[in-house]
Amino acid sequence: MQWKMESQLFQKTIKSEEAGEKKFSFNNPLVSIGVGAVIFIIGEILEHVGNVPTIPMFALFLIAYLVLGGKVLITAGKNIMKGQVFDENFLMCIATIGAFCIPRSSRRNAFLSYR
Repeated sequence: MQWKMESQLFQKTIKSEEAGEKKFSFNNPLVSIGVGAVIFIIGEILEHVGNVPTIPMFALFLIAYLVLGGKVLITAGKNIMKGQVFDENFLMCIATIGAFCIPRSSRRNAFLSYR
């Protein structure tokens, strides 16, 4: 019975791929990396142009951080709840939070591009 249900699900997946259905979703890693990269590049440009207050720049880089590293942050939170504190996701979060203390904001988000 289980095999039959999995087979039907697989056939539906093939049919939807053949129909050419493409869905926009932030669950797709390429979409989240693309959106995060665009926000990050906008922040870099605004930072080098000058005259942008600190708080809006921080907010822009924070949004890029959440878009690029949201999955890592969520996974780290889930693992902490399970009792797995010192895994690579948690350590990556600590590294990026530490990077937010660095005055140059472009280095902050560079950590999450290596996920």
